[in-house]
Amino acid sequence: MWNENEKLKEQLILLEKLKVGIMRQINLNHGNEDSVIQTKVYPSAKVKPLNVNGYKVFRFSYDGMLPHFIEDAEYNSIMANFYFHSTISGFNFDDYEDYFNEVFIIFCQYFSDSVIRDLENRNKKYIQDAIRHSRIIVDDNWKYVSNTNIGFLDDFKSVRGGKRELY
Repeated sequence: MWNENEKLKEQLILLEKLKVGIMRQINLNHGNEDSVIQTKVYPSAKVKPLNVNGYKVFRFSYDGMLPHFIEDAEYNSIMANFYFHSTISGFNFDDYEDYFNEVFIIFCQYFSDSVIRDLENRNKKYIQDAIRHSRIIVDDNWKYVSNTNIGFLDDFKSVRGGKRELY
């Protein structure tokens, strides 16, 4: 089975559906206190508004590895749904009525080892779309949004209260 790509993709889709079902039950049990709103996914994004040299900046942080691009409509739909709900449930965007007209998104990916990985093979589209749906940017077409990718080696030396924190 582990050598058959189609079966592996099917298992990946089933795993994502299982995660959604488990999260639904957590919500029914009122166990989703980390989210601003009830969500279908876990964990919610961590969204932090900052002011950097007089500029409004938002830091979005997502646990886990960004998904690879897979040419499978059902899987891509599940991933888009995951990042949408993770982003929307992680912060109360209604507090920000100003749209950003021009945006530069920096995708920082942290890796636990020095194994060579290609940054462009990770599908960041879901995150950029989720940010657009948060209504803090006007649109995510090329006229309004630019982006870049940066990779870092992260050995998680900063541990507080048993939780890993990114700075």
